[in-house]
Amino acid sequence: MERDEFLGPANSEMAAVEKTIRDWLASGDGMLRDPSIHLLEAGGKRLRPGLVLLSALCCRYDPRVVVPAAAAMEMIHMATLIHDDIIDNSRTRRGYPTVNSLWGEKTALLTGDYLLARAFTMLAGTAPGAMRYLSAAVDEMCLGQASEMLVGPCLEEGEYLRRIERKTAAFMSACCRLGSGVGRASRRAVEALSRYGRNLGMAFQLMDDILDITGDPREMGKPVANDLRQGVFTLPVIHSLSASPRRARLRAILDLVNHGETDGCMEEVVSILDASGSIEYARSVAGAFALEAGECLSNIPPSDARDSLLRITEFVVRRGY
Repeated sequence: MERDEFLGPANSEMAAVEKTIRDWLASGDGMLRDPSIHLLEAGGKRLRPGLVLLSALCCRYDPRVVVPAAAAMEMIHMATLIHDDIIDNSRTRRGYPTVNSLWGEKTALLTGDYLLARAFTMLAGTAPGAMRYLSAAVDEMCLGQASEMLVGPCLEEGEYLRRIERKTAAFMSACCRLGSGVGRASRRAVEALSRYGRNLGMAFQLMDDILDITGDPREMGKPVANDLRQGVFTLPVIHSLSASPRRARLRAILDLVNHGETDGCMEEVVSILDASGSIEYARSVAGAFALEAGECLSNIPPSDARDSLLRITEFVVRRGY
C-alpha cells in the first residue's frame, strides 16, 4: 500500500510537514544540519505525523497549528531512529546509509539530541499544553528501550507487551492525542483516538518484530534478525520457547546467534517458529490489537480521515504477509 492510499486526506498536507521540518533544520546550526536532513531525505511512510494530521482532521483542522505539531512528532521519531541505529550499530536504514555510518557515533548522538531539542522548541510554540504528556511519552520510549538493553532477554509474553507499549505504542498514542487536542476535540474523542493510537502501536510493533525474523532485507532496507543479534527475544521466539517441542534446540541456536554465529542459523530459527505456530500466534495477537484499534473509532463521526485511520490498521497487519 502506497503512502497516499493509507494517509488519505492527510497526504496533501505531508509536503507542508516535510517543508516545515526542512526549514526548521536549515535554520539551525550548520554543524548538525546535514546529518539531520540526510535522514529526512531517506523517506519513510510518515506514519506518526500522519496520525497527528488524521486525528486533527477527525475534529477541527487548522493547518497553522496542526502542520507544525505533526512536523515536531516526526522530528522526535527521527531522533529515536538515529539513537536506535547507534545502539544496534546499523549501517543502513530504508536502503540508505545511517547517520552513524556516515558521520560516526558521536555526531549521530548529537544529531539525535539536536532533533529532540528542535522538536520540543517547535511544540512549545504550537501546543504548549501538550508538553507534559509528550515528555511522558518520550520518557516511556527511553524506559522501554532501556529494559531491552539492560534487563536482559524477555521470556514472558506479558513483560514483552509492556516493553513494546513503552517503546512504540505510547508515542503513537501521543501522536493521536496531540492531533485531536490541537483539533479541539471533545474529551471523549481525544481519549478514543488516544486508545486507537495505543492499540495501533502495539499491532505495529508486533508486526515489525515478525518482519525482523521473516522479512526480506532488500524490501525492508535493513538487515533482518537485528533483535536476535542484540539478544532481544520478541513474541514469536518467546512463544516458541514454551510451545515448541524443539525449544532446547532453539535455545542453543539463539545462544549461537547472540555470540555472532549467524551463518545458516536464521533459516532453522524460522523453521522452528513456523512449525510451532509461533509466527501465526504473534500475527493473531497483532490482529487483535488492530481490531481493538478499529473499535476505538466507533464513536468518532464518519469522515474520510476516520476511514484512513481504519485503513492504517489493515495496512499494519497486512505488511507482515
